[in-house]
Amino acid sequence: MSERGLRVVVAEDEALSRKRLIRLLQEAGCEVVKDFAEGRSAQEWIQRHPELDALFLDIHMPNLDGLALLKSLGGRIPVVLVTAFTEHAVEAFDAEAIDYLLKPVTASRLDRALKRVQARRTSAVPILMLTARSETESRIRGLELGADDYLPKPFDPRELLLRIANIL
Repeated sequence: MSERGLRVVVAEDEALSRKRLIRLLQEAGCEVVKDFAEGRSAQEWIQRHPELDALFLDIHMPNLDGLALLKSLGGRIPVVLVTAFTEHAVEAFDAEAIDYLLKPVTASRLDRALKRVQARRTSAVPILMLTARSETESRIRGLELGADDYLPKPFDPRELLLRIANIL
């Protein structure tokens, strides 16, 4: 399976759901490097260990909900939201979630989410794959683009364009 070797973290407050998701991920060939029962601990750990391939995240958790955690990551790590609630899907994708899984998660649906994570991981390097904000700003200015111009957006099959103002 192409997903072998993905290093993932699970943040889910319900113990049975967390154990089931971990088992499904391991059966799919993923390495679950850490799991959490609440959002704040997950956020703190991820800030110190950003080398993950994906985060599987429940929305309703104590201390820091999943949507707030997703937004705090700023797209640095692919996030798959796992929840029993459909009403947060639009907000999740607006915050750049890779996928949105409804509980109970099935192996086949998880496999599709893992393929999305893998696709992001192996995507071609975009023209503006930069690490420092100042370098990004100077490069954009060098292209003589305005805040209302658009560039291709990396790794996101839902959006093909990125508004310059969103990265300045």
